[in-house]
Amino acid sequence: MTGVSNDVESLADTSVELGGAALTADVPDAVDVLFPAETAARWVRRHHAALFRYHDPAAEGGRLLTTEELVRDVLPSQAEQLVADGTPRPAAGMYLAGWYAGTAAEFVGLSLLGSGAGYLLDPASTRWWRNPDGYADALDFADVNRVVVLPDHPWSGQPDTHTVTTRAEQAEFVVTALVETVAPTIDALQHLTRAGRAGLWHQVADAIGAALVDQDAVSATPEAVDLLRGLLAADARPWKRPPRVEVLATGGGPVWVTHKGGCCMAFTEPAADDLDLDDYDAAFQQAFPRTDGRPDYCVTCKFRPFEEAVRMQLWRRERLA
Repeated sequence: MTGVSNDVESLADTSVELGGAALTADVPDAVDVLFPAETAARWVRRHHAALFRYHDPAAEGGRLLTTEELVRDVLPSQAEQLVADGTPRPAAGMYLAGWYAGTAAEFVGLSLLGSGAGYLLDPASTRWWRNPDGYADALDFADVNRVVVLPDHPWSGQPDTHTVTTRAEQAEFVVTALVETVAPTIDALQHLTRAGRAGLWHQVADAIGAALVDQDAVSATPEAVDLLRGLLAADARPWKRPPRVEVLATGGGPVWVTHKGGCCMAFTEPAADDLDLDDYDAAFQQAFPRTDGRPDYCVTCKFRPFEEAVRMQLWRRERLA
């Protein structure tokens, strides 16, 4: 397990490998893989477009970044550019944490539900596709794909695959590896922008919670929610307040909704006096008029009441369907 922290190594030592110690815990029913593939590496390649829907590999000006390049070259210049454009410095840190570390977090949530496997990210092999507009819209793993699965998963026993007996163990693997991979980004942003460390880590947790909100490929089920909640509650988590993730019944079927545990601080941005609203934004403002003196929080912000955040998300889904 080259390049993995001691924490992940110790987890590997306690996992049940094919041909290893007898299983002593109850083994769940056979894993139903929503999006099948023969191996973990082939799964990412086969479903890359679905995982990263807004990524265009042919986009002019896009750039593939290693963790070192991201931290050394991109984050400092991008943070300063955001500040120069009027973004408060702590908010710039939150934005960048969501754009980069959040992209990794969203992937581990969506991939767990889509494949039944927990992908173990690694700072040495994980790379970020930087969109020409200045945010990460995809990940690349340099053909290194290590996963942790349950005994009945079809990949159990394959190279770079570790088998454990419970979803809780799987979640610890995944979150430990995620934290190790994005920690350099969080550390750099805390230094560059003076954003609070807890708030930066909340951008990671909130990305897990929002991984499935704006898609329909993974059905909204209580079982799927439990998988995400398992990641958010792992002992290895550095965030203090997980987002709320729910499945709600609607006339169009069950849907995902989320309520953030943190805040990206977008409401601290200076208000634009000459903002031209498109039809969608104009309709949103008509449906949810702003209250004088109340900050313009994001739709899923923790500072909005949960019920209000849900109404806004359901309205948005209906309009964008």
